[in-house]
Amino acid sequence: MMLEPRAVERLASRLPRGSVAISATNGKTTTATLTAAILRQAGVLPVHNRTGANLSGGVATALLIAARGRSGIDGEIGVFEIDEGWLRGLVAQLDADVVLMGALFRDQRDRLSMELDRIAAAWTEICERRAERTQFVLNADDPILARLGHDLPDPLYFGIADPRCGRPVRDAAADARHCANCGGALRFTAYFIGHLSHYECPACGWRRPEPQIFADRIVLDGPGGTRMRLSVPGDSRETRLRLAGVHGVYNALGPPPWRTRSASDSAISPPRWRRRDRGGGAASGSRSPTGASP
Repeated sequence: MMLEPRAVERLASRLPRGSVAISATNGKTTTATLTAAILRQAGVLPVHNRTGANLSGGVATALLIAARGRSGIDGEIGVFEIDEGWLRGLVAQLDADVVLMGALFRDQRDRLSMELDRIAAAWTEICERRAERTQFVLNADDPILARLGHDLPDPLYFGIADPRCGRPVRDAAADARHCANCGGALRFTAYFIGHLSHYECPACGWRRPEPQIFADRIVLDGPGGTRMRLSVPGDSRETRLRLAGVHGVYNALGPPPWRTRSASDSAISPPRWRRRDRGGGAASGSRSPTGASP
């Protein structure tokens, strides 16, 4: 990176389908791994920082390994998990087509390069700067992230719709307790993990946005995995995850929208996401209920 500060930018520009940037304090490695596996299964070759090296050097290394000659690259799309504090800079360098923001928890502050409030501010800036050129995928159950979609033209939300797998009592580790719109105290009806929940603000009326991709009928089978119904606009299907716990449900809801196959091995028509074509025209990718056992 010292020899070529623009290495990420130059190498990423070779990817014909652009890049997906995935970030969160928890779960980004699993979500990125699922995304890469889904793409491979759909016949789309990803360039993926699969070792978990998620700073600029790790992203550059993954791109450099895939690079061929002076202009080629062994891959069609980039799938990069990115450290929360590095997201702003790397999204710009990658010129990311899709940015997935999973969840922000303060329990990772021992390794975070900045405090949670500063990360949220940096992520807000990303949304403001790239509102017209990037598809943002946001966790509706995180009040911090859900508010970021308020001024975006076409945000895609994901979340858990089944309150039965939540708790009625707030987790002591919950961070977001006040409305990001007016500062009033939020009212919660179900807690899933930390501050990931169903919520609304009695003061101004702001509430959790309805997610377009969601899970319900959730049955947590312990180490055996999780059963649930996974829904996208216009379709839904019962599926089983190899991932255990509510964390696994969130990780499986996030992966981007390319057509793949569900656990029952039958194709499903997913919603269309906006994606920029590197040739300048509009293009789309499609997504099935992902997170099913690949």
